[in-house]
Amino acid sequence: MVLKTPVESEILCRVGKVLVTPWHPVSSDGKRWGFPANEADGVVMYTGCIYSVLLERDASSFAHTIRVGDMWGVTLGHGLTTGSDVRAHTFFGDYNAVGKCLLSLPRRAHGIVIGGGVERDEETGLVTSFRQPNK
Repeated sequence: MVLKTPVESEILCRVGKVLVTPWHPVSSDGKRWGFPANEADGVVMYTGCIYSVLLERDASSFAHTIRVGDMWGVTLGHGLTTGSDVRAHTFFGDYNAVGKCLLSLPRRAHGIVIGGGVERDEETGLVTSFRQPNK
């Protein structure tokens, strides 16, 4: 399933030839992960759509990665919800929570789901769900 989120004047990081959100875990070798905010070749103000991917469920977090350009990105529902791995996230790592949330969003042809951004915990600032798109 693919989540398409329209954005306006969003800060994205340039890592190689790819633009990515600052806190989306990336890797050059698929083994060592880091945040674009710490590794970017620069930042840009972006208006357009950001795409996120939910792959089929797999017990291995290594199965939840995709190669884009010359880097690896972690996909939604990767299974890492706790721990010190930079990919760990209570919402983005939880396959069931992500899947349930995506199913509540409007769908377009070919499995494209349209999102309206994210909801964050007021205290921690961490993402807790996806928002419905603006009408």
